[in-house]
Amino acid sequence: MNRLLIYVIFTLFNVSCYAFTLNATVSGNNVALSNGIQQDTNKYTLSDWEPQSNLPPTYEWGPGFNNSGASLVLSGPGGSVEVDVDVVGIEYNTGGASPTSSTPSINALPICESDDFNGNIIHLENSNVGECTTSYHLENKKSVMPFYFLRPIIYLDKQSIADSFQSLDNKKEGYYFGSISLPLRYWYRSIGDIVTYRNINHTFSMKVYYKPSELTEIRIVSPVGGVANLVPTLDTGGESISASTTFQVVAKGLFVEGLVIELDPINAYKLTMEGADYDIPFSLTCNACDDRLLVDNGVVKFDQSFISKPNSTEIPFSLKVHYDGIGKETIRIGEYSGSFTVMFGADI
Repeated sequence: MNRLLIYVIFTLFNVSCYAFTLNATVSGNNVALSNGIQQDTNKYTLSDWEPQSNLPPTYEWGPGFNNSGASLVLSGPGGSVEVDVDVVGIEYNTGGASPTSSTPSINALPICESDDFNGNIIHLENSNVGECTTSYHLENKKSVMPFYFLRPIIYLDKQSIADSFQSLDNKKEGYYFGSISLPLRYWYRSIGDIVTYRNINHTFSMKVYYKPSELTEIRIVSPVGGVANLVPTLDTGGESISASTTFQVVAKGLFVEGLVIELDPINAYKLTMEGADYDIPFSLTCNACDDRLLVDNGVVKFDQSFISKPNSTEIPFSLKVHYDGIGKETIRIGEYSGSFTVMFGADI
């Protein structure tokens, strides 16, 4: 005897819209996710689950996912940038419910490429654009809300994101934001034993704080260890002495415009001898700075300056410490020492 099995399918109204938001910082070539958890190569999810509410109770249901294929464009103070970020899956969390898997009672959609079910987590992935569902349905012993939490599976390539921001013509620091629609549909058996589905409108958003320039390393190439000797020499005529030493420095990172140099305000630009009240003031010259003579005979002339080298990854420069033309009769014989601190930063 042949049997004719008829399913009645109808659409319920869309429920409230939910939002998933991924927060990130792009600093030069580095991308950091503040609320992202890596699951696989270039695949992440959010550290927090998005609570769901007011879903109709059911004893049988089937999870679904919809890959919209939409491009994510972020907009901010420097313009708009398209980033290589895609939502390729969804995770359902059934909370306290303990469903078991069963042969699907309806299979109206393609099966997702990945449809793992482990404990109270259903993990769906699909790289193809369009809807998909699981190869199984889930059953509960009694009618309950099918799931309580959701979170997306996100594909993103950090280097590609950094490259996208570096392609901006107007590299301005600040927040960049964008979102795409993420509609979700799941099947369930409703009151009256009718198989139907429910739509939940979600939005996936990404918020990025962009810092175009980044200083990753500052290194004194010579003298090794950053310690140098000032060896005095007699000037022409033999009545005064001078001394100088040069620190060769290299800064590495990503510089949109160049490098900022700032003198620590607690510095004292003088050489002192232990147990004596006599000191030798010195000068500080930066060969590549906009303001070359930063300190003149112990007096700060410019506490901040700039080395201009646009669109570079390495900036070499030198700092010369020197004193000049001090009367030899005024200097006391002995060993003098001194130090100073210089601060650096990338700047746009």
